[in-house]
Amino acid sequence: MIAGRLCFVACDTPDVDGEIGLERFRAANWCVVWGDAAGPWFDDVHGLTEFKGQPVYIARAKAESDYEYCVVWGNRRSQGFPFQISCRIGNDRIHISRFDTRRTTPEDEIEVQWHED
Repeated sequence: MIAGRLCFVACDTPDVDGEIGLERFRAANWCVVWGDAAGPWFDDVHGLTEFKGQPVYIARAKAESDYEYCVVWGNRRSQGFPFQISCRIGNDRIHISRFDTRRTTPEDEIEVQWHED
């Protein structure tokens, strides 16, 4: 629940027995459903959390040459990145940095440019 509305990740590959198989799972499209609205479809969605009463998550979409990653916050989307990113909430804002297994520092943060969907 986010702001009193049911919120979950949905897949476009339904199967009656609940087992979609690995190949179909990888080929599926994903979106976040929040209340009676569904966000755009992506190749992958992960890290669903909440900020200021709206869902926040990382999404991956196909780009011209490879994949592009962005952060979606309600009806806003960050610029796309040609590398994996991480996202955290802190100090009343969304922080985005290049995904790395080591601990990131404030210097690693990427300036976010939000666009309305």
